Amino acid sequence: MPRLHMEFVSAPKNHLFAIVSLGLALMAVSGCFVVRDQLLTDIAEHQNKLGKIERQLRLQQPSRVQRQDDPRALQEVQRIATSLTLPWTEVFESLQKLTPATISLAKIQPNLTTGQIVIQGYAKDYQSFLDYLSLIETAEHWHHAQPISQELSNTLPDKPLNFQLSAQWSSS
Repeated sequence: MPRLHMEFVSAPKNHLFAIVSLGLALMAVSGCFVVRDQLLTDIAEHQNKLGKIERQLRLQQPSRVQRQDDPRALQEVQRIATSLTLPWTEVFESLQKLTPATISLAKIQPNLTTGQIVIQGYAKDYQSFLDYLSLIETAEHWHHAQPISQELSNTLPDKPLNFQLSAQWSSS
């Protein structure tokens, strides 16, 4: 009986998922830098507005005996001061450091006026999402953030889990 010779050749591996994940991660990181630059510009504008309002208040200030504060101006000053004290730069840097390979961030949307941040992305699986959530909750720059909501959706099995997290900064 003649010998049977079989050669096993490994099939080429599909690296499409890795390339797409890397592309999404690069887009998320570049998006973070764009948002960070925009926030820094907004902060500078708010500082200018705050300086103008303070100068106007000093010029319009009646004598100390008759002084009455304009509630709208005070609210505007408080809103600007609050938005300037939120640690946006540190938050973006910590997000960049905390995000593991099993998580891809798609959108980071801060709101200076309300002090909220919305993070959208994809997780490899549910456990990866929970691990990422616990990383964020224990991170140094996130101790003033109070979770508002979290939404999860998985349209197809064996596909990444879509998530959205919302947090509100507290003053204490």
